[in-house]
Amino acid sequence: MTDLSWSGSAATNTTRGSTREVSADVIRYVNKVDADSGWLLVGMDDVPRSEWKSLFKYCKVMLIGSKDGRTYFKILEGESKGRIAFLSGANVSEYLGKTAPKQKPIELVMTYGRFDVRWYSKSRKENMQQQLADGILDGIHFEAAMNTSWGGDFHPIPPGNYTILLPDFAHRRDYTNQYKAEYQGLSHHQVWFPIAHGNNSRYVHVGNVSEGCVTVVHIKKWASIHEALVSHRGSDGKSVGTLVVKGKPERAR
Repeated sequence: MTDLSWSGSAATNTTRGSTREVSADVIRYVNKVDADSGWLLVGMDDVPRSEWKSLFKYCKVMLIGSKDGRTYFKILEGESKGRIAFLSGANVSEYLGKTAPKQKPIELVMTYGRFDVRWYSKSRKENMQQQLADGILDGIHFEAAMNTSWGGDFHPIPPGNYTILLPDFAHRRDYTNQYKAEYQGLSHHQVWFPIAHGNNSRYVHVGNVSEGCVTVVHIKKWASIHEALVSHRGSDGKSVGTLVVKGKPERAR
C-alpha cells in the first residue's frame, strides 16, 4: 500500500535551532460493531476476503491515510495487532470514534455454588449436570455454569485468580445463536473472552454448555456483561481484567 493521501494538518516550527513536537489526531477506537455477533469485519489488501479479520468493540487503531475511497489504519491490540486494515470512507465515521475503554482492569468474581444434576436448558430442551457458580461483575449479578461435560478432560476451574484476556476471534455462530430460543434479544454472542490458564482454552462466554469455562447461563444479562468486560483494559495491554474464583465446587471431576 503506497501513496496514501491524508487530510490532517500539523504545525511546523521555522525557528532556527529549535524543535517543536508535532502530533496528529490519529488514534481511534471501534465504537460500533455488529450487534448480533459483537464484531466489526474490516478489509485487508494482503489477503482474500474470506480471510479478513474482525475487531472487537473498543479495539484501538491508528489512522494511516486514505486511498480510492478507503481509509486505512493499523490495528494496535488484539489477535490482529500490527496488521493494516481498511474501511470504506463512509463507514469510518460510523464505526470508528474517540470513545476509549477505561484504562483499568475490571474484576469478575465467581463463587462456587450447587451441583445440579438435572439443570434444565430451555434452549436445548434437555437436562444437564451443571456445576454452577454465582457471579458479580460491575454490580451485575448472574449465574454461570463452570462445567457441564464430565468423565473426560474437562473440569471446573480451580479456585484462584486468573487474567481475562482480550477477545480472540469471532467464535462460531451456531455455538450460541441457539440461545435466542430462550431470549430473542441475545446480542454480542460470538465474543468470547479467553481465561489465561493452561492453554487458554477456557473462556468467559454466553451459553448453557461449559467445558471448564465461565459460561453465563443468564442469557438476558450477557449484553451488559460483555460491555462491562470489553470496555476495560489491564495495564499489560492484552487483558480486560481479573477473574477471581472462590469457594469449592460440589463436583470437581
